[in-house]
Amino acid sequence: MAAPRMASDGKDRGPLHVSLRRLRDEIVDLYLDWREEAAAVADAYATWADAPADEKGPCFAVYFAAIDREEAAARSYADVLASGERLSHCWEAR
Repeated sequence: MAAPRMASDGKDRGPLHVSLRRLRDEIVDLYLDWREEAAAVADAYATWADAPADEKGPCFAVYFAAIDREEAAARSYADVLASGERLSHCWEAR
């Protein structure tokens, strides 16, 4: 996946600007990770729901693991958004 690019006027705006760009890229990456994990949960649920009775147990384990991964991805995304909010306050204070 290609990294998103910000418009630039060619001027170096210092370390805070660089931090904001990196944070923006991380936010996008973590959002996409979370969406992929959410889709995996939906797929695992469908597999579990449609599984024959003798396969329900293992399919549920896969579904439950997918939920755990989606939750971890959502938490990472939320954490980086909170970091972005704190960093944006620094930017505004300039």
